[in-house]
Parts: sequence; structure tokens; C-alpha cells
Amino acid sequence: MYKEYWRLKERPFENNPDPRFLFHSREHDEALMRMLYAIQSLKGAALLTGEYGCGKTLLMNTIVNELSTGQFEIAYLGHPEKVITY
Repeated sequence: MYKEYWRLKERPFENNPDPRFLFHSREHDEALMRMLYAIQSLKGAALLTGEYGCGKTLLMNTIVNELSTGQFEIAYLGHPEKVITY
């Protein structure tokens, strides 16, 4: 309904956050930079926290997309009951 009303080409609010729609705010870019630094520098662990709906899952999907084509094997624990590997 809203897609036609606003003349959108695709639905922006799907169940899985799409990295193409990441808004690069200063805070999101800093979190992205820090997480990528921790991963690429083999720091061992990093923790991303934030309020509900602030973009943590979208940010992690962005990181997975960026790193999945390189030297890293990624296991994403989005839901504790299932493991998704890339």
C-alpha cells in the first residue's frame, strides 16, 4: 500500500534489514569502523550494543556483506537457536 502511495521502487521495511538502506550517520559510521577494525585486526572479540531499533542488525548485515568476499569465514548468530554460516 505505502509502496504505491510513495511511488517506491521496492519495499524498504522487510523482515531482514538490507545494507543497501543503511543511513550513514556519524554514529553508524563510527560503529562500523570500530567493528571492522576489531575484526580485521583479529582483536578476538567486539561487542555492539544499542537501543532496540537503532540499527545493530543492519550494521552487522553490512559488516557480513563487506567481509564475506575476503579472507574471513563468518558465522552469524542472529538467533541463538540457529547458526547461519556464509
